[in-house]
Amino acid sequence: SWEDIGLADPRAIQIANDAATTYERLGSPEGELALAQAVIYLSVAAKSNAGYTAYNQARAFVRKDKSRDVPIHLRNAPTKLMKELGYGHEYRYAHDEPNAYAAGETYFPDDMPEMRWYRPTPYGLEKRSAKSWTGWRNWTGKPAKKHGDTGIWHDANPCHHDNRKPGTLTKSPVQPSASHIACLYPSIMDNGATGNPSRKQRKIASVQ
Repeated sequence: SWEDIGLADPRAIQIANDAATTYERLGSPEGELALAQAVIYLSVAAKSNAGYTAYNQARAFVRKDKSRDVPIHLRNAPTKLMKELGYGHEYRYAHDEPNAYAAGETYFPDDMPEMRWYRPTPYGLEKRSAKSWTGWRNWTGKPAKKHGDTGIWHDANPCHHDNRKPGTLTKSPVQPSASHIACLYPSIMDNGATGNPSRKQRKIASVQ
């Protein structure tokens, strides 16, 4: 379920594990029925090996690459000397950034080019995650909203729902659109949901 289905349907691993647990607890024949239905689910589930491939590529890179220093701004500074050396200086805490995302920040070593191993597929739930992931990569960021500002700021085209250029910021109203919620916050929308988001879903998106 992880190698062949992966993030196209993360529920597959849960169903497989639940079936195994059911068999261990109930035995035959009830346990066999759980296993059979798990096999059916895995057979028809959307498939993606993007995560599996990315993992193997990252491991291969690490085996061949040299050791590299952790960037100064990402280093912990528990001592006075480390602080004086600049450890952790200018570190950007994502939760203090607009939309809890440090736009433009890099976490790679200074002498290492940015690598991209994970390339999400357009299949199953991974398709929605890919849109969200692409939106964050294109988002350029904006200063924190001022006191009394009731809207949220986001990329005008985070998931390509319109024709505006990615990186162009626009302000959402207090009631975010269904497409905006489904794109940037896919976890709160059911897979395949096409209707308007509920009041609870809009509230969650508004406070993000």
